[in-house]
Amino acid sequence: MKPSSRRKSCFMIILLAFALSGADCPPTGNNGNGNQNANENGNANANDNTSAPGLTVTLDGAHDTEFFMRAVVVVGERVVTRAEAAAGLPASEFSVNDFDNTESGDISLPIPVEAGQIVTIIAVETEGVDNITQFIEAPAPYDGEVEFVSFSGDADATPATGVATWTAGDEAAEIVVHFRRMPQIVLFAWGATNVNYDFDVPDVLALPERENINNRSFDGSGVIAAPDPTVFRTMQFKSGSQARFTALPNGEFLRWEDACGGSGLECTLTFGGESGIEDQSALLVTGYRECNIGTQPIYSGYGDPNNPGAGCTIVRP
Repeated sequence: MKPSSRRKSCFMIILLAFALSGADCPPTGNNGNGNQNANENGNANANDNTSAPGLTVTLDGAHDTEFFMRAVVVVGERVVTRAEAAAGLPASEFSVNDFDNTESGDISLPIPVEAGQIVTIIAVETEGVDNITQFIEAPAPYDGEVEFVSFSGDADATPATGVATWTAGDEAAEIVVHFRRMPQIVLFAWGATNVNYDFDVPDVLALPERENINNRSFDGSGVIAAPDPTVFRTMQFKSGSQARFTALPNGEFLRWEDACGGSGLECTLTFGGESGIEDQSALLVTGYRECNIGTQPIYSGYGDPNNPGAGCTIVRP
């Protein structure tokens, strides 16, 4: 081996030994401690501000066919009211989660929270429906007209109707918001008549809570339902709402049948009945005039039952 090669080999061996000995290397203790402290501090801070196990909010329909069930879930440092949520909350103080189901079936939403935060759950209803229809048979109720029923699960308090609160702690929780489709009343007519409607409908739990626009009294348009009964009106409102029907016959008032019964001009029904969930139907029967002076019978109301006119008769179903 040449002298220069021997010198290079010895120099490399010396460098390797020196590197392995760590004699002139910077101390690693500070970096190691720094990393360790960073990890410990990071974990400590994470534990201090850790997200709580969380809350799951579930919208549940009583018939499993309901949709348009809705809840607004607000996370912050205090409880909020329905009016506050409707007016708008500062994003710097509150997290607002608005969710509903546009198709039938239950829906659940996990809500991320930090320990100590307060969650306010606000149920939102629809206002109901009042339809003028002409069917032989009663149509099915709308599954999209829903009312709030109750909360179940881990709610801490219910400070107002349709409002529940929960404070995040060490355990996961679930709050179920129960809805159901509103009960239906179907009014049939048989004969020639008009009807006065007087609805007594509670406020809608909307954002904000408001009076139901259907909470009113009015005269409907008349109907000729002959020679067979037909659907006159379909209605769905919150359980406990009331409807008072007053017959305004264009012929003669004869009777009420089915849910109404009785012999007076007025009939009052409560939506949901005694159970709160019952669908009902009522039949208003009045006299009408049938005239056969052409190829097809003509049906109408009448003034004088003793003088129906040539080719006409008075029919009392």
